[in-house]
Amino acid sequence: MRTPLTSLGAALALAVAATGCGVDTTDTPTSGTPPPTASGSTIVGVTPGTLAADQTPPTGTNGIRYLDGRLWIADYAGNQLLVADAETGGILARFGAEAGVTGGPDDLVLGPDGTVYWTAFTGGGVGHLTLDGRSRTIAALPPGTNPIAWSTDGTLYVGEAVTADGLYEVTPPEGGQTSAPAPRTISDAVGNVNAFDVGPGGLIYGPNYVDQTGTVVAIDPADGAVTTIADIPGYPTALRTIDDHRLLVLANLPSALYEVDLSTLPAADDPNPPEDPRATVTPRGDV
Repeated sequence: MRTPLTSLGAALALAVAATGCGVDTTDTPTSGTPPPTASGSTIVGVTPGTLAADQTPPTGTNGIRYLDGRLWIADYAGNQLLVADAETGGILARFGAEAGVTGGPDDLVLGPDGTVYWTAFTGGGVGHLTLDGRSRTIAALPPGTNPIAWSTDGTLYVGEAVTADGLYEVTPPEGGQTSAPAPRTISDAVGNVNAFDVGPGGLIYGPNYVDQTGTVVAIDPADGAVTTIADIPGYPTALRTIDDHRLLVLANLPSALYEVDLSTLPAADDPNPPEDPRATVTPRGDV
């Protein structure tokens, strides 16, 4: 059953609430983010409980991640990364050009050591905000660099969307190094796949929008093979895994949040597939 939410604001509110419940935390194995190994590591400039002097809200929120009561936000239009208190919404810190954050931050993930990896949509490439509060480019990629996600084995996947459709594997720097090996190209044509996540079996699941048609696709990172697994009304823009068989998909035009249950999807040779494997999570939590 599908029941669209009343507004995108409601969908976003639920997405943020779900983030705090484990949809997008760094200590959830199915979230596509490896568990932190340096508990308590804090980037210089971020002081829990202390608000920044500048409380101007983000002007173009794109990527968002949750860790230890804080929301890390990629503000594309504001050309900055923000840290906000997840409970109060107060801005704790911001990192812009003075910290090396430029090029239109679009999405981000948190590293196992408390650092932040982020994508630059306008400028291209992957930046690494380290514990000293400075960001450095670790992977040179074309403009359009957009989604980014960890696998549970520590592999970092980065894609292009909207203006390009490549998929890459990026190796983070090790041992305090500031540079990394050149990205490995998995495919240069996976489609317009936006904010994706790594789910069951190590497959990359993401929202795809091509020729005014929205879908959820599964990508095999071994060879870049793309399989469509569900149709999504409107313009799907983001996806997160909940557990070993459920995905949450945020869409716009119309605004709605959908749940895709992988356990209900038919096998490739199933002659009697379910009519509709999709469902919407309502603000009350009903499916």
